[in-house]
Amino acid sequence: MATGWSSGGEASQSQAQPTESVKHHAQMMYLDQTSNRCFLVYAKALDITWSGDPRYWRWVQETRLHCCDGPTEAAELLKVCWLEVRGKLNTTKLSPGIRYEVVFVVKLQAKAYGWDVPVNLKLTVPHASENRWSKVNLIDKAREQWIEIPVGDFIASPEKPGDVEFSLYEYDGRWKSGLVIKGVCRSAKLLITWHMSREMMFWFFHFNAEMRELHMQ
Repeated sequence: MATGWSSGGEASQSQAQPTESVKHHAQMMYLDQTSNRCFLVYAKALDITWSGDPRYWRWVQETRLHCCDGPTEAAELLKVCWLEVRGKLNTTKLSPGIRYEVVFVVKLQAKAYGWDVPVNLKLTVPHASENRWSKVNLIDKAREQWIEIPVGDFIASPEKPGDVEFSLYEYDGRWKSGLVIKGVCRSAKLLITWHMSREMMFWFFHFNAEMRELHMQ
């Protein structure tokens, strides 16, 4: 069963495999084929408004994870009218001089509603003159499969260390439901696809300037 970020092409198994994978609390660090540090920030490490109230959010187990073969918890939105998800990571944990892309890894359930208004994305880079904002429409996104919502990219500068902050939010007042948040990926500008078999996971790395949708079956 082939799943992953689709680039329209296949790579051979011999191209690359992760050289190191370390899961620590609510984050997981791994090295790509060029030994650049990449991170997955799990939903538990994100600041999700109202996530502690079971009327609005609940935590669900996910056993098949991007960048990891172990279980963790994802945040499932039951209903909110104030959507706010924030997180941060210090650039000193990243490989210096490397351009990174930040993406939210999410899934819209078949019953999801309230997404006819675009959601807002924000990226704050240390010592940058201004923040970066964008919007994305989720209403037309595929349902019941993991997709990536790009927030932006940056270069991890050793001369200007600090926290990179990222957020996804929408405050228009209407009720929303059916969004599942797995976490946030920070990876070097690679396109990563992966193939699941019954016995093992193979990782393939494709250099690409764009991140595409993550397809889970």
